[in-house]
Amino acid sequence: MTGTEPTGTEPRGAEQHSGPIAAATASLLEWLAATAEVEVRTATPRAPVEDGLSVWPLALLPERELRNATKREPLRLRVRHLLTGDVDALDRVLAAAVAAGSPSIHLDPPSDQAWLALGAAPRPALLIDMPARVARPTPTVPLVRSPLRVDTAPPVAARGRVEASGGIAMAGVRVEVVSTGAWTYTDRAGRFAFAAVPEESPVRLAVQGRGRRLVAEITPDQDLSDLVIQLNFEED
Repeated sequence: MTGTEPTGTEPRGAEQHSGPIAAATASLLEWLAATAEVEVRTATPRAPVEDGLSVWPLALLPERELRNATKREPLRLRVRHLLTGDVDALDRVLAAAVAAGSPSIHLDPPSDQAWLALGAAPRPALLIDMPARVARPTPTVPLVRSPLRVDTAPPVAARGRVEASGGIAMAGVRVEVVSTGAWTYTDRAGRFAFAAVPEESPVRLAVQGRGRRLVAEITPDQDLSDLVIQLNFEED
């Protein structure tokens, strides 16, 4: 005997059942009713069913994701059902599924822990997977109707001098713009220069020499073209 083959994409009964799990279960119930020739009900296998079949959704299993450059593919998954009941009906279901190639039958028996959780004694059973889909809407992206405009702040140059106590020029001192990581060394006159620093407030310059590192904050009222950073590297 060959039963009615369930569809492989949209489970039958989906129009009456909005949820993907309920739709997959409804599709399986419809197929079983036409195949097993016995009463089929949705119920846990706690009480043995001798004159019919009992179906219970047992697990959700992922399917391979598909990639589409133009739209979002639906979430694909399988709803695994536990089918118990009349052994002759189980035989008919197994034969019909193998002959038609669908639905997917798994012959690995449920574990003892699964039977215990269901409150049922182990018995002959089939595990049947039914496909389910969850639509993922493609977000609406507004059209750009005007030319793209990028506003940038003009670069700000910074020049200055690093001095020790008494106005002594400090040569070979490393000066770094903290926010960008740009750095340079002072010349023999203790002078340094940056072609551009971010227009931020305050501008933070890290000065490193003689094994020490200090950070100077340049406030907006200071002239970036003639900075004087005074450092005291005397021993404490």
